[in-house]
Amino acid sequence: MRWPDLAAVSVVTGIGFTVSLLIGELSFPGGSPRGEHVKAAILLASAGAAIVSGLLLTWRGRAHARRDASVERVPAPLDEEHLLYRHQR
Repeated sequence: MRWPDLAAVSVVTGIGFTVSLLIGELSFPGGSPRGEHVKAAILLASAGAAIVSGLLLTWRGRAHARRDASVERVPAPLDEEHLLYRHQR
């Protein structure tokens, strides 16, 4: 895990909006215009965090896939049991 991976995962934490909605509800009385703006802003910020985190995690996943593809794979040696099973098939 590298710093870009940690940064991508940390953006995911912006999705948790339930506590923010509770604080907004307690701060502004129900039905007030500011209360509605607070809800809309929290939901938009949460949606934005979900989109950005999805993009960053996709980018990091592809970077890891490219790195893994460039590593030479050496097949594991087969023991006699595997060779016998392979022969019987």
